[in-house]
Amino acid sequence: MLTPVDIQNKIFKGGIGFDKKDVETFFKQMSSDYEELYSSNVELNDKVATLNESLQHYKSIEESLLIASIYNDRKLDLHYINSVKLNEDNADETLKDMDGVIIAPGFGQRGLEGKYAALKYAREHDMPCLGISLGMQCMIIEYARNVLGLEGANSTEVEINAKYKVIDIMEEQKNNTNMGETMRLGVYDCVLKKESVAFDIYGVSLIHERHRHRYEFNNDFKQMFEEAGMNCVGENPDTNLVEIVEVPSLKWYIGVHFHPEYNCTVANPNPLFVRFIKAAIDASQVKNYET
Repeated sequence: MLTPVDIQNKIFKGGIGFDKKDVETFFKQMSSDYEELYSSNVELNDKVATLNESLQHYKSIEESLLIASIYNDRKLDLHYINSVKLNEDNADETLKDMDGVIIAPGFGQRGLEGKYAALKYAREHDMPCLGISLGMQCMIIEYARNVLGLEGANSTEVEINAKYKVIDIMEEQKNNTNMGETMRLGVYDCVLKKESVAFDIYGVSLIHERHRHRYEFNNDFKQMFEEAGMNCVGENPDTNLVEIVEVPSLKWYIGVHFHPEYNCTVANPNPLFVRFIKAAIDASQVKNYET
C-alpha cells in the first residue's frame, strides 16, 4: 500500500511513478483503516439548491482536510452544518461532539449570524477553529461584538453604514464601480511575526498564499484588537493589510484571509490544515480523557 511518503517521493523523483489506481487505493485504505477523527465545517449551505451541490463548492477544503488527516494518521469525519439554521440557542447541541470547527469562505450575508454563533461557541469552549477568507472576517466581527464590546460592529459589505466598520473595502477601491477590479486575486506575500502560532506552523517568516476577496480588516482597529487578545500576526509587506489573526490565549484559534486550500496537494499539504487536524486530535484526546 502507498504511504504519504511514497507518494511524495515518487512525485519529487519524476512525477509519474504511480498510476491513478495507486492513489485511489491509498485513499480508500486510509479512509477505512484509520482511527476516526471528528471535525466540523460550518458553511453557507443555503446558497445552493441541494446538499450535493454545496459539497462541490467546498470540495477543495474537504480534500485538504482529508489529506491533512492522512498525514496525521487519522480518518476524517466531516460534518457540514447549515449556518442559516445555527444560532446561539442550538450551538451547544450542534457542536458539542465536534473536535474542531472550520468557518468556510463565501460572499453575502445569509447565514452570517450562524457563523457568529459557531465562533462564539468555539471561542468560549476553547475548540480548535480555523476561519478562511470570509471566515476570518466573521472571526473579527464576532470578537469585536462580544469581546471588545463594539455593538454594531460589522462589514460594510453587509451594512454600509455600520457603526464600527471593522471590515471595509480599501480606500483606493471605493470609487471603483467595476466589481471585478476591486477583488484581491492571486498570490500575495505575507510576513509572519516570530513567536506567533502562525510562524510555528509555517516555520518561515515569509509565505505566499492565494487570495480571492474584496473586503479587508480595517487597520484603524488593529491596536484595539491586539490589546484585547486577538493578534494580527501576518501582514502583506507592501500594503500592511492583515492576512492572519490568532488568539494565543486559546489552544488553536486562527483566521486567514487567503485560501490555503488552493495550494494543498498530496505531496505538499498546506501546514495550516495539518496543524488544525492535529489540534482537533489533541482536543479529542483531552475530551476522551475527561469523560
